[in-house]
Amino acid sequence: MNLSKARQVSRIVVGLLLNAPLATTGYGQNPAGQNVPWQPTPTNPCPTSSSPKRVVLKVANEEMTPTDIDMNLEGMQMQEKRALEAQGCKAVGYHFALIILLSQRAVNDHLDTSPDVVSNTHKLTELVKSAHVPAAEAEQQLAIARRRWLAEAEYKRLVDQTKATPEEVNQYYAAHPNDFIVAEVRQFTIGKRLEGAPDPHRGLPAQEARARMEEIRKAVRAGTDPQKLADQFQVHNAVFIDVTPKDVRRTDLFLPEMGRQVFQLRDGALTEVFDTFLAWTCYQVLGQRRLELKEVGSEVENIVQKEKLQALLLRKKANIWMDDAYFALPPPKLAAPGPNTPSGTPPSKP
Repeated sequence: MNLSKARQVSRIVVGLLLNAPLATTGYGQNPAGQNVPWQPTPTNPCPTSSSPKRVVLKVANEEMTPTDIDMNLEGMQMQEKRALEAQGCKAVGYHFALIILLSQRAVNDHLDTSPDVVSNTHKLTELVKSAHVPAAEAEQQLAIARRRWLAEAEYKRLVDQTKATPEEVNQYYAAHPNDFIVAEVRQFTIGKRLEGAPDPHRGLPAQEARARMEEIRKAVRAGTDPQKLADQFQVHNAVFIDVTPKDVRRTDLFLPEMGRQVFQLRDGALTEVFDTFLAWTCYQVLGQRRLELKEVGSEVENIVQKEKLQALLLRKKANIWMDDAYFALPPPKLAAPGPNTPSGTPPSKP
C-alpha cells in the first residue's frame, strides 16, 4: 500500500469527522405531527459493480465490498442517505471509513462492553429473532448496527475528552490576532437579467446594470448621503444599496479577491466592481476592528476542540485504503462562471 496515499485518505476521513459529526440516535426522523413533502427515495451514488464481492475499502483488518456498502446504506436514515447521495460516491467511502475507524478505536477503548452498546445489541437481537429474520441476514444486521453504535460511542468519548478549557481559548485568541478581524462595509449590488430568465422584471440588462454601478460609484466618491443614494438609484428586484453598514469577515465574501481588497484598502475607498455572474457587486470600506473574545468565544472554543480532536485521531495513523476506480468522483455540477470568477482547479489525485 502507498503510505503517503493512506495518510492522505486518513486525514480526509479525520476532516470529515471534524466537519460533519456522526448523527445521534433519531437523526433524520420527522417531528411528530409534522407533514413532510414527499421526496424520491435516495439511491446509492456508487456504480453497480460487476464484482460485488471484491474489496473496495479496507481499514486495518476490516474490509468492505460493494455488497457490504449497499447493505450499510439500506440501514441508514433517509436524511443521511440523501446527504451522501448528493455528495457522490467518494463521500460514501469516506463515511464508512470513518465509521470503521471509530468503531475499531471504540473496541480498543473497551466501549464494546458499555451499557448502551450491550443493551442496544440485546434489544436488536431479540427484535430480529421475533421477526424470524434468517440467521445469516440477522447476523449482518447486528454487525452493521453494532459498528454504528461503537462509532457513535467513540465519537462522544472523543468530544468529551477534547473540550477546550478557558485558558486554551484565551491562548488561541491571543495567538491569532488577525483571525478575528471584521471590516465595516457598505455593499452595492446590481442584479443582471440573464437571457431567458423566467422573471423579466428581476435584474437589469447586463450593460445597463454595469453603467448604473459606475453612476453609483461616482456619487459615492462625491460624498452623497447613503439614504439619498438608495432613493436615487434603488430599483426593485435589481439595485440593492446598504444604507446601514455591515460587518463582514473574509469568509463572508464570495471571491478571494473581494477579501483581499476589502481588508487592504484604506477607509472610505471603493473596491473594484466584481462580476459574480448573476450580479455586479462593489464594496465601500468604512473601517476595521477586531472582534472581542466575548463575541467569538464559542467559535474559538470549537476551533480549539477540533485541533485537539484532530491531534488525538492522528496520533495513531489509520491504515485506510480505498479503490479509486470504484469511488471515482462524478464530474462536478458547476454554474457558469462570470468573466472574473476564478475557475476551480480539480483536486490532485491521492
